[in-house]
Amino acid sequence: MSKKNFYNKDIIKLSQNKYVLKVSEKAITYTNEFKIHFIAEYSKEKSSRLIFHETGFDINVIGKRRIDSFSNRWRKAFKENWVIGLNDARRNHSGRSRTCELTQEEIIARKDAQIECLKAEVELLKKLELIERQVKNNKLVSSEVFKIIEIIIKRFNLSNVIRHLCNIADVSRSRYYNYITSTNSLKQHKDKNIEARDIIFIAFNHRGYKKGSRSIKMTLENEFNITFNRKRIQRIMRKYNRIYPIVNQILISL
Repeated sequence: MSKKNFYNKDIIKLSQNKYVLKVSEKAITYTNEFKIHFIAEYSKEKSSRLIFHETGFDINVIGKRRIDSFSNRWRKAFKENWVIGLNDARRNHSGRSRTCELTQEEIIARKDAQIECLKAEVELLKKLELIERQVKNNKLVSSEVFKIIEIIIKRFNLSNVIRHLCNIADVSRSRYYNYITSTNSLKQHKDKNIEARDIIFIAFNHRGYKKGSRSIKMTLENEFNITFNRKRIQRIMRKYNRIYPIVNQILISL
């Protein structure tokens, strides 16, 4: 491989390409999405250098020898291990040999997991790119990125790749966990408010006539053995005031 180093201006330019995960003075790490795209385009008999050029890379900056080296390595990896081979083995290899061989079932399970991880990675990149085109200045709010990651993790059932997806999206993993905790807390609070609303509505129309907050509080305590703070009852009544007629009709019809 070429020993050509990248200047600071080259690193900045390369970093701006969506197919680059990271770049240093001596090396480039490409996304799996680009590797898959490269193999697909190469199968159409396009040259390696043309594929790089069409995806926004400057051939002179990367270097022809470097491109040819990437091409040979990716094509060989794909031929031997299909899509799984396109994962950068250097990131997942500890340098220590295994003390025992994997069983056939373990090999299949590991490959299936890698495929799902790769699908999740490509899905994340596609969604981020789509949303970036729709927002001004192509700048995403962190909460939007966190929401996308959460959806993808649930879809592919891959809670063990949170760190990897956060790195791809260039967001903080700790902030992602804070977002999840906050979201769950808000959801639980909302669920409790909805439950309280339903109880208050039942008491509001109990025995066929409407009541104020004081009467609702007494009805809940005396008839249902439920204790609610009166201010909470007033707050919920004000919040859902417009749907009282609908609720009354439903309750009366029961």
